[in-house]
Amino acid sequence: MIDIKNLVFVRASDKSLHKEWIEPKNAKFFELYIEYYGESPDRFREDADYYSYNQSGTKFPRFFEIISQNKSLLTDFDAVWIADDDLRISADAISSMFELFHRHHLWLAQPALTKHSHHSWPTLLQDPRYTLRYTNFVEAMAPIFSKSALQSCWTTFEKSTSGWGLDSVWPKLLGYPSDKIAILDATPISHIRKVGSGDMYSSITINPWEEMNRVKEIYAVSTTGIEIYGGIPN
Repeated sequence: MIDIKNLVFVRASDKSLHKEWIEPKNAKFFELYIEYYGESPDRFREDADYYSYNQSGTKFPRFFEIISQNKSLLTDFDAVWIADDDLRISADAISSMFELFHRHHLWLAQPALTKHSHHSWPTLLQDPRYTLRYTNFVEAMAPIFSKSALQSCWTTFEKSTSGWGLDSVWPKLLGYPSDKIAILDATPISHIRKVGSGDMYSSITINPWEEMNRVKEIYAVSTTGIEIYGGIPN
């Protein structure tokens, strides 16, 4: 893992939990890109390896713009985690998450959600019987991309202000593999805010359901439901 480079990207509000992600410092084996959008432009700069300030936009369209301006983000990192700012996890758990991702040669994944997390999909809650489960879906809340998967999928990021629908597109672009997309049960996160209650939902005018249907239509996505193809037991 010495030569492996991992990046965490977060678009951070004033209530961001990212400070928990970088402790303990001796367990942080990844770099953190913070794009802050609150009222104090330099508020979280000292926490970041990469930092930008932009009050307009949402997570995926902004990351699309950032990559467009800095293509090295597509080539310099072996994996990139694009995380919402209301997720509770420690630095050692994030580092373990990346290690698990690379050890199993995954293309796309997400950490499972703890059982008390606010959630949309019960299938994404942690199953303690497994280290990971192979699936056909990971949520836009916290996807991890391999370098090659990010290169295949990043242009979709500008297509959805809310992010809704993108998580149905990525598995199709990757060819619906049976053992390269996974829910990582061994390194769960806690989602502390109610689904649909984040700052984004008060700042966008488009209906996320309509946006999801439009994005799926653009990419001719017809699959419905989350499937589990098996997994690696503990």
